[in-house]
Amino acid sequence: MFKIEKNIPIPEKRGQRKYEKLLNDMAIGDSVLVRKGQASYLSTLGRRLNRKMIVRAEGDKKRVWYVGPM
Repeated sequence: MFKIEKNIPIPEKRGQRKYEKLLNDMAIGDSVLVRKGQASYLSTLGRRLNRKMIVRAEGDKKRVWYVGPM
């Protein structure tokens, strides 16, 4: 049998606040060097925040630029 519980807050996705803060702290033209998986997540999160992001490979990592609003 299952116990139904009410008013339990949904935890935020792991790491989302950290990346959202990073994007909010970036000015147009700023970039960050990250692992490949992080670059794709930052790009997607940037789109959700109405920011245009550019991603380019740099060795075994990727660099993500904030280039302006969408």
